Amino acid sequence: EGGHRPVTLVFANEKSSASIKEALFAGRTAEWFNNTLIGRAEYIQPLLTACLKVAKASYIGPSSVLKVEIENTSDAEFILYNKSTYQFHDQLDVLLIPPHTTTSFDVKTLEKKQAVQLEFEVLNAVTAPRKHPSLILTAKPE
Repeated sequence: EGGHRPVTLVFANEKSSASIKEALFAGRTAEWFNNTLIGRAEYIQPLLTACLKVAKASYIGPSSVLKVEIENTSDAEFILYNKSTYQFHDQLDVLLIPPHTTTSFDVKTLEKKQAVQLEFEVLNAVTAPRKHPSLILTAKPE
């Protein structure tokens, strides 16, 4: 019905049944269910960092508004809540990043900067009861 089946991600050291079994018994797993990643922070955090990257950043003309593009290389849609000190220019503080796409948004930096750190809370990832991981992305304008 348009969703996805539950998936268990196993963080094994190699592609062998022995290594997969060892990782399962060691608890090196995460679950993806109902578009929510669930697992220990030590496994979810590197997964998020691998899936979401700043593809491009550039200032719009002479303004101090930075256009940022985030690329999502995964099969999951991510819901990001802006926790950084910067405000978005033309939308609320929640971004939906669809799978296998690049999503752009504008950030007000008040002055042109060489690098901007954007901190997000990943609302559809859970690392403990009521705890969502943070993700810090650095945008370096061209």
